[in-house]
Amino acid sequence: MLPALLAIAAFTTLAASASAAPSAIESGGIASCYLESGGAYCWVGGYPANSVEAPYGSPVTSRPTLFPGLTSGVSAISLSDYNGCAVVNSAARCWGYSDDGELGNWDHFSAAVPVPVVGLSSGVTDIATT
Repeated sequence: MLPALLAIAAFTTLAASASAAPSAIESGGIASCYLESGGAYCWVGGYPANSVEAPYGSPVTSRPTLFPGLTSGVSAISLSDYNGCAVVNSAARCWGYSDDGELGNWDHFSAAVPVPVVGLSSGVTDIATT
């Protein structure tokens, strides 16, 4: 529950100072993200920077930063405990742990940046993770 509370507090603060109004906010595991001007801004806490253990492969950040691979064209985002997925230019892209192929790219290697999901390269309008 803590990431969700942090996300709400940060979202409230950032919305007041953002150059454009954030269009969505998502929280999962130890990360939270919001969408603004087509990019995803995320922050991660609880793991050392660049740790192999860090979900999403992202360093710990105290403030939201533009997430690599999600800098433009992002229309939806979803986060789980150890994975994230987004709709980027109408295509599904996922990142995080992939011990059992969770990223949808037929690979069993984790990814620090979003990778294309096989079979969902166009026409995607929304996305969810579990």
